[in-house]
Amino acid sequence: MSRTDNPQYHDIPSLKMIDLNLLLVFDAIFRARSLTSAGLNLGLTQSATSHALSRLRETLSDRLFIRQGARMTPTPFAQMIAGDVRQALNILSSRLLKPRTFEPSESHDTFRIALRSAAELFLLAPLMAQLAAEAPNMRVLSMLVPRGEIEAELMRRKIDAALDVPMIVGSDIHQAQIWEGRIVAVARTDHPQLQTGLTSEDYLRLGHVIISTNNDTTNFEYIGLRKLNLQRRIVVSCSSILAAAAIVARTDLILTISEEHVAELLSTFNLVMHKMPFQTDGVKLSLYWHEDLNSDPANVWIRNCIINAVNKKIDI
Repeated sequence: MSRTDNPQYHDIPSLKMIDLNLLLVFDAIFRARSLTSAGLNLGLTQSATSHALSRLRETLSDRLFIRQGARMTPTPFAQMIAGDVRQALNILSSRLLKPRTFEPSESHDTFRIALRSAAELFLLAPLMAQLAAEAPNMRVLSMLVPRGEIEAELMRRKIDAALDVPMIVGSDIHQAQIWEGRIVAVARTDHPQLQTGLTSEDYLRLGHVIISTNNDTTNFEYIGLRKLNLQRRIVVSCSSILAAAAIVARTDLILTISEEHVAELLSTFNLVMHKMPFQTDGVKLSLYWHEDLNSDPANVWIRNCIINAVNKKIDI
């Protein structure tokens, strides 16, 4: 039998030629056996429904439905494909329209967050404690990303979120301030020049340790000092808060840091906290994430975990 002799043979086009909306029209007509009723079910006029059927007939090279009185009777080809079309539509509907959910206890996701070492010190312990209890199979990768590259790394999906000082970012990046704290100065307990306290002259005269990456000195204390038209003497820059604390414990240098970090350092190193000798802004931290992840259930969940961790006191 030749191809033209087979009433069920059709030259089916590739999927890229088929408007899936037309399959919705096909299914509606097949169910209702009426253009008017099918159009009402889809929110279309009878003219729009008829036009859609004409396009589908041309695409599939089959009349699909034959008018018999007030009814639209399906052709043998339409009868043959109706079940598959309905199944395909049901699958698409259940997969694409199903509300996205996230179950932490079943997650094996890896979450990548840009953190500076100081943020690692007070964030990761409570964050991982919560994950251990609620998402034991989730992994967290803390990544050191220079401040000037954070937006690009979020755009490229190299990181899922970032925690850093407030910055100007593009419209595709969300920013939410989640924490603010006071800054203090830290020096070794037996510092010979600070036995009676820290004056503004002491602060500007003594050498400083700063925590920075890639020669980036635009940290929160730099911004605060610049507003006061003050400049300190930076002696050493390092990327680790623990390294900075160790240096301060063995030298006459001082370190400016948020008050919330001090408890972690005083218990480990021979250090003492001094109040800042002049009024400065506190340190602020913002959480950053890309627009595409704004409503992602997993990303929303762990962002909330980060906010909880940032505002918790750690006991190490």
